[in-house]
Amino acid sequence: MNRLIRRRRVLQAGLALCVPWALPGARAHEIITSTLRVTHPWSRATIEGDAFAVLCMKFDEVAEADRLILVQTPVAQKAELAGAGASPNVDFPIPAGKDTYLSDHPSDPKSNQDSGTYVRLSGLKRPLEVGRSYRLVLGFEKGGTYTTTFSVDFTRPDESAATSLSSSVRPPLNCRELQRPALGAEVPNHPGAASLVQRIMECARLVTNP
Repeated sequence: MNRLIRRRRVLQAGLALCVPWALPGARAHEIITSTLRVTHPWSRATIEGDAFAVLCMKFDEVAEADRLILVQTPVAQKAELAGAGASPNVDFPIPAGKDTYLSDHPSDPKSNQDSGTYVRLSGLKRPLEVGRSYRLVLGFEKGGTYTTTFSVDFTRPDESAATSLSSSVRPPLNCRELQRPALGAEVPNHPGAASLVQRIMECARLVTNP
């Protein structure tokens, strides 16, 4: 019997005997199947109205070639492949003997294959929040079906760009032009509320530290 397969069966048996709360981190971010290991499924945050969310993960210790054929989560209505290997159904080949990535980066230097294929979760039922974890079901052609979670590790790309933008390249700040939301409006739902609060705080700093 292949040494890697023997090791994997030992790990599976050990995980099955563990008390469910004993290793929450390992159970949440690592799956050991009979054919491979899945490491840390993750996504980026979304807001109300976003059409989809990105889901990425890594497959390694692949003792036997397999295929990812099922992705389900209660926070989305549908899962499909997007990017380089776009497909309306989830059918992702995982070759033996090397690391394989589901990644939305066009060229992942860590990968031994052409990357840029990822899972797109559409029909989102609620916004995905940074720091939260959500239920995830993964099914493999040979390795079986497993329930785990995926974590939201990053902010939305446009939010990241906005927070990293230097004040030196922003347009001049005219505090007199700042206006509060209409009376009775809920600030968290007011368009541009986050940027408005940020600019008000900048004005406050200018007043106290001219």
